[in-house]
Amino acid sequence: MLPDADDTAVSTLVLNQTNRTYSPSSMVSEFATAENFRTYAFESNPSFSANCNIILALLSSSSTNKYSSHLNKAIKYLVGSAELGIITDKWNTSENYSRMLLCRVLYDVLRRHHLERIEGLGDDMINRRIPALMRIMLTKCIAAQSADGSWDHVLEVTAYSVIAIAHILRLPWSQQVRDHAEKALQHGRQYLKDNASLWDKPSRHWVEKVSYGSAVLSEAYCLAGMASLRSESEWTQEVREIFNAGAVSLPESCTSS
Repeated sequence: MLPDADDTAVSTLVLNQTNRTYSPSSMVSEFATAENFRTYAFESNPSFSANCNIILALLSSSSTNKYSSHLNKAIKYLVGSAELGIITDKWNTSENYSRMLLCRVLYDVLRRHHLERIEGLGDDMINRRIPALMRIMLTKCIAAQSADGSWDHVLEVTAYSVIAIAHILRLPWSQQVRDHAEKALQHGRQYLKDNASLWDKPSRHWVEKVSYGSAVLSEAYCLAGMASLRSESEWTQEVREIFNAGAVSLPESCTSS
């Protein structure tokens, strides 16, 4: 089997989060390219989700700034792609999956930078580009929600969006924005709750040589959607001012109710 950056990153993250410290050095040396990270050797185009998981693994390291140059290029790749509207991934056909990972990454980047400055990331990335993207992701999540509270009428896809909104809610938004986001999250969770007996009945949106579904993954994401923390983290006044500087452009369907 070929070494896999995605599996390596997730394994590294899990080990570090359970206090079994594992260095990302071999992951970096094996999979880093000039502009991002590859999933496999000889890969022709990068994976959005693999780069998300690699960033999360690097942020989980006790020596994040040792890998700051690699962290910066992966963040710039993701943010640049998302700013162009390119957040689809080759391992999952749902854009909501990539959006969920992006929101998790951007929240973790802001949080880590708030606690321990990430070298070389730059004020423009922290103060403008990432907050603007989180605004866009929230707007897209709310706009895409169906009247029944689901996204695409699919349980696992709904869980992706609920998890994304939960991470967005951990940022210091104005009360108006929080109210709209909270309403969407609760509506999505109610859809998951009402259909709990079907959590292990997956749809086919994972991709290998053919598309497939996983009962384990479907149930795991639904559980995560119900349990994800959404309470606002502690932030400095400087960060609060960034997120309250301007209103989020919300769909009329959200503001008219």
